[in-house]
Amino acid sequence: RLLEQRGDYQTNVNAKVDAALREFGLAGAVDGATREEGMVRSVFAVIHVKGVDDAGHDRSLEKKLMMLQRCGEALQRLWTALPDGSTVAILSDHSTPVSIGDHSCEPVPVSVATKGCGFHDDVEHYSEVECGYGALGRFRGEELLGIVKRAHYWYHYRAPRESSLTSEG
Repeated sequence: RLLEQRGDYQTNVNAKVDAALREFGLAGAVDGATREEGMVRSVFAVIHVKGVDDAGHDRSLEKKLMMLQRCGEALQRLWTALPDGSTVAILSDHSTPVSIGDHSCEPVPVSVATKGCGFHDDVEHYSEVECGYGALGRFRGEELLGIVKRAHYWYHYRAPRESSLTSEG
């Protein structure tokens, strides 16, 4: 809805991030923004990048790595611009290994983070194997939104920490 773009290797992932930031009322984070700053239009966005899947179908490791690098850079821009308390989920809708060139039934890695939240697990690399050992473990796709909501609400509605209570003289 936000941005009509090509869904292939030419996808401008940064433009998709810019569109999401504008919808979140964070136009100031986008150079040359024209929308009113501070006006929140949406609280939820999906940024879909088809080029990663296309690279799997084309059996091109080089293009898959290029697309993942571009996604990582755009994600860093998004994360930097979002305020504390914002929750982001990173995942794939299915696996498309370059070795097969088609969709497979392998589990996909999922990462959920709320900016400013101190909780984290020991996963250091976003991969199918490592994410399976993380705090989320393995779960069915139908459980994803509940997991994202719990992470978000835990940050916003958890009981205050003792250290913050004692520092308020």
